[in-house]
Amino acid sequence: MKAFRSDKQQNALPSLSSIGDGGFTLFEIVLALGIFLSSMAALSQLTSNGMRAAVLAQRQTEAMVRCESKLSEVMAGVEAQRVTTNVAFPDDPKWVWRMNVRESQFPGVLLLEVRVSHWEQRSVAATTAMLQCFARDRSAHDEVRR
Repeated sequence: MKAFRSDKQQNALPSLSSIGDGGFTLFEIVLALGIFLSSMAALSQLTSNGMRAAVLAQRQTEAMVRCESKLSEVMAGVEAQRVTTNVAFPDDPKWVWRMNVRESQFPGVLLLEVRVSHWEQRSVAATTAMLQCFARDRSAHDEVRR
């Protein structure tokens, strides 16, 4: 014989279709959290690389400007046309410059090479810029005038 249940008893039992509709499982939450944390780690690494590249580009630009400035001073006669090694800039001692002077294949013309470098202990590598130009040998020119 079959037992009949009342409507209240039938509604009290959960149906198979409603099981699991209450929320996320622990596995789904852990998986979502893992995906979120790994994407945040990747984004922070990208940000760090971008900031490092921006600082390097800024230093490269400053190195080239300092190099052009020092070469202009030599061409204008403010600095002597002689070999100079690791002279600090007065405004920032982390920046140093050196100049190499060589005879060129043309008589009375020198090849000037100015190199500017920035050294910092935190940096792995130094920032360096170098420019070369031909210039009239001022010492030879002065001897001819006398």
